[in-house]
Amino acid sequence: MQKIIAIILFIISFFTTGDMTKANITLYKDLTAGDTTAVFVFENNTGKALSQDIKIETIEKEFLGQWVEVPFSQVILETAGKSSFETRVYPGEKATLHVDFITTVGGIPVQVPLTSGNYRITVSFKTDGYSKVTEGSVTADFTVAKAA
Repeated sequence: MQKIIAIILFIISFFTTGDMTKANITLYKDLTAGDTTAVFVFENNTGKALSQDIKIETIEKEFLGQWVEVPFSQVILETAGKSSFETRVYPGEKATLHVDFITTVGGIPVQVPLTSGNYRITVSFKTDGYSKVTEGSVTADFTVAKAA
């Protein structure tokens, strides 16, 4: 039944203009200082099918009134149990973005524990399967709580 609904929405999306500002990104579960991984939920409310090129552009932490980039690696985009290499995110669908906070020191990947504070994430995306590809992005704030 879900596949039929997705196909109908996909067909309808060819005839609608879509609104690339209507995507949402939220944190799947609260983060605490010391966490080294996170999961974000991306919701496609644009009215258009989006390609698997949904990716995190930046994750930043507010520090002394300035936004400073946090090192990370987007591990995978997953929609309905399928990896980003196999899927598109259709109108109304949600996808999860799995993230490791990691940097490379001397060629070796090292996990970076988050500190408490205010953060923001920017995710970019684009339409798929249309004669004119449209790009968009969404930015959302989230907070990392102090460790207990």
